[in-house]
Amino acid sequence: WFYERNLAGMFRSSKEGTLLECNEAFARMLGWSSPADLKGIDAHVFYADSADRSAYVAELLAKGSVSGYRAQLLRRDGSPIWVMENVTLIRNSDGEEVLEGILIDISDHKRAQDFERGQRELLTMVVRQRGMGEVFQGLVALITGLHPDLRSAVLLNEPAGLRVVASTPDFDPPLHTATTCLQSRKMVVHGTGWAWPILGRDGEIPGVLTLEPPRLRRPRPEEEELLQTAAQIAALALEHESISRQLAHQAHHDALTGLPNRVLLEDRLQLAIAQAQRHDQQLGLLFIDLDGFKLINDGLGHATGDALLKQVAARLADTVRASDTLARMGGDEFTVILHPVRDAQSAARVGEKMLECFQEPFLVDGQELRVGASMGLALYPQDGLEADILLRHADAAMYRAKALGKGQCQCFTPELQGQMEERLDLERSLHRALDANEFVLHYQPQFRIDGTLAGFEALVRWHHPKLGMVPPMKFIPAAEESGFILPLGRWVLEEACRQVVRWRAMGRTDLVMAVNVSAVQFAQGDWVDTVAKTLSDLNLPASCLELELTESLVMAPGSEAAHRLEQLRKLGVGIAIDDFGTGYSSLSYLHRLPIDVLKVDQSFVRDLHLGLNDRGGSRPIVVAIVALAKSLGLRVVAEGVETEDQRAFLQALNCDVLQGYLLGRPAPAES
Repeated sequence: WFYERNLAGMFRSSKEGTLLECNEAFARMLGWSSPADLKGIDAHVFYADSADRSAYVAELLAKGSVSGYRAQLLRRDGSPIWVMENVTLIRNSDGEEVLEGILIDISDHKRAQDFERGQRELLTMVVRQRGMGEVFQGLVALITGLHPDLRSAVLLNEPAGLRVVASTPDFDPPLHTATTCLQSRKMVVHGTGWAWPILGRDGEIPGVLTLEPPRLRRPRPEEEELLQTAAQIAALALEHESISRQLAHQAHHDALTGLPNRVLLEDRLQLAIAQAQRHDQQLGLLFIDLDGFKLINDGLGHATGDALLKQVAARLADTVRASDTLARMGGDEFTVILHPVRDAQSAARVGEKMLECFQEPFLVDGQELRVGASMGLALYPQDGLEADILLRHADAAMYRAKALGKGQCQCFTPELQGQMEERLDLERSLHRALDANEFVLHYQPQFRIDGTLAGFEALVRWHHPKLGMVPPMKFIPAAEESGFILPLGRWVLEEACRQVVRWRAMGRTDLVMAVNVSAVQFAQGDWVDTVAKTLSDLNLPASCLELELTESLVMAPGSEAAHRLEQLRKLGVGIAIDDFGTGYSSLSYLHRLPIDVLKVDQSFVRDLHLGLNDRGGSRPIVVAIVALAKSLGLRVVAEGVETEDQRAFLQALNCDVLQGYLLGRPAPAES
């Protein structure tokens, strides 16, 4: 669990204690913003007791490793933190001995142990006190079962007149010197009794424990010790209660948006179904998936993506009724329980109202970002009687909305059940298809303006044993959604490069292979290394490979995409922007990108109106794209050329390369 949540701090230091490197979790654990801030710091300064550090280093040097060592460290602000250390003495690549280890925050576990130990200590004192045993047992009952607010809790009335009372600073306590106790932060003996502050871990005082003896006197040493221990245990009890509430909230709410998570959503959905059944009502379930979020998250980074999700959640929350439940299922998926609803039309109107909140752009770090949403709606009882069935059916309706063009709300229909099962079967089949050699590459030729062959674009095809040839538009989205696009994309890259090597061996050394890259692939931190390794393993010159990326993927200023493009440029790989003109381009940013080619989308070529006096259609757009590319020193590839008129027009514009069915259809390499 620690590793999944990235809570394990990892570090490497010299034997003397100088910190050489660490991960972000280590820095956060100790209150620092970046691992770079900690480099070169003496690790001894983190230890509350320097003897702790010396003891475990001595054991480490003697044994070579230490496991399960517990120590109290001090964060940057001086606050304490308990950790468990696993440290090993190793030799680095230079032959030097260094310490390499992992820290795990065990503060919560340590506080729970302290709480239990405090209870035992208090009970031991009760035994020693004998005559006051019942009084102190009552005090134990207070500390172990105290409600967090500590408001005027009278614990015990002894026949002898001894009272134990707890109160909070904002409540008028029965002992008027509680204020003095709070200010002095120590025990106070006053006119009617004794008071002791309850000190919280953060330095705050959540309350005061007070004792009123029958006659005013100073407490005996053992009584003072008992009162101090009682206050400490009360503080632990309060913190334990606070942590329990926090953990309960975290278990049922999304950490990023604060919305109910999937666990709480399913619980509330089951409750809503039970209520709807009891009162003969209908309820609606909306499944929402954002359109265009992945490109922003991958292109601008997860911090920007998280900030955007928080704004989306806030807007969606403004559109739902108090009786409805909005939840985040994970990633960019949200759900809404609409209860009650009159009919499908009224529920669909709620979805349409939610879609309206995506019309205005979101402002994140000074940038205007646009995302949309596709929604699916399922109704109880007609679309399902159980929570999991309603969720599946709403999900299926959402995928239908995406297939129909996105940005809309679709209701579940019985026909969608078969489509949903077909999609699941398709995803399952994808994962075995690669091992079964069911994928093949077809190559569509690209010709220079003078008619000579310039190269090919690699296009993946799937020959399913039962379904036959599955269209890419059907299986590529499923591959991206399931994550299968990563191994598939790697195979396409390697196979396409191998084919270039074969052609070069036949004397065609002037051919360039164009390979499409998905946003999911491009977002992988090691993807550039994958490209470099493929070229190196096959001994293929980088100039023989051209990578095609979509316009929206590379056009985000300040994004990680620009850095990866620079890395590819250093490799010598060609970079083409595919489907140019279909997205939202920042022309002021375009000229700074390390790209080589603009590909005119086939929709513009198809929409060319080439009548003698006809200036309609996409002619102005194509002319503008070619002129823009030429002014920036970029090559232009026009795809989708299907008629002689289109070819003649594009040649007249001096397009560098043409591609389309008129010139050559995609085909296997051997053909």
